[in-house]
Amino acid sequence: MRVERIDPGLEVPPESGFVDGVAPLDVGDALGAAGVQDGALAAAGLGRPEAAGRPPEGGVVLTWDDGATTLWVRRPDEGDEAGLVKKLIADAVAEPIEGIGEAAILIDGDHVLATPARTVAADRVLWWVVDDVEHRLETDRPRAELLDMGRTLAG
Repeated sequence: MRVERIDPGLEVPPESGFVDGVAPLDVGDALGAAGVQDGALAAAGLGRPEAAGRPPEGGVVLTWDDGATTLWVRRPDEGDEAGLVKKLIADAVAEPIEGIGEAAILIDGDHVLATPARTVAADRVLWWVVDDVEHRLETDRPRAELLDMGRTLAG
């Protein structure tokens, strides 16, 4: 994944939400495919997901709060890593975070995730890697709560 800043004078392409275009998947099957345990989700304050699916970029996405909170889990062999770009808009900030997985970045503020398949609108996202597995947690919950969730899920 690359992170870029968009020139404020440039027009941003139309965007959708992350769960738009996701093929529905049974929640139990998605948890198994993602390697995420119900206990870890409960400890993170999320509980069992309301829905799940397979996004066009590969991996699985789990959703809560009618899609306001999503966790995307993806292995590098499930899609084109080079095609994932975070494009920061205006005052958005990308900050490396210590103590979550092997590497983590918090992106706070309006941005888009551009992939070969689509452009997705986003706000507050924590992206981390554990054993070469990427995790993308997006939520409208407070920053401190998002970081606590990430620490818990990263183990």
